[in-house]
Amino acid sequence: LLLGLHPDQCTEDILDMALEYNLPVAIVPCCVFPDLFPSRQMMPRKGSSENITIDTNANERSSENESAVPVRSYEDFLQYLMDKDNGLQMTSLPFEGKNKVIYKK
Repeated sequence: LLLGLHPDQCTEDILDMALEYNLPVAIVPCCVFPDLFPSRQMMPRKGSSENITIDTNANERSSENESAVPVRSYEDFLQYLMDKDNGLQMTSLPFEGKNKVIYKK
């Protein structure tokens, strides 16, 4: 089991390692660090501009010729991480602040 509670810059690494080795994982992402990770790109969701609604059906992307956009906001980061695997789930934990947990059993 890999766990990350507000793991800052290693959030994506924890998730990638768990997915690569088929391990259970739970991460609570916090900071996005868009300037440290400019290669994080995602396809914009239909009807979205800056604000993206989290879509738990991760791979439903528009088939139109849209350009990838940088991951800059917390909501973008959550969606970017969810897009990594269809088996990922997300829920809220009972505390204030950045309390979304992304997990896979």
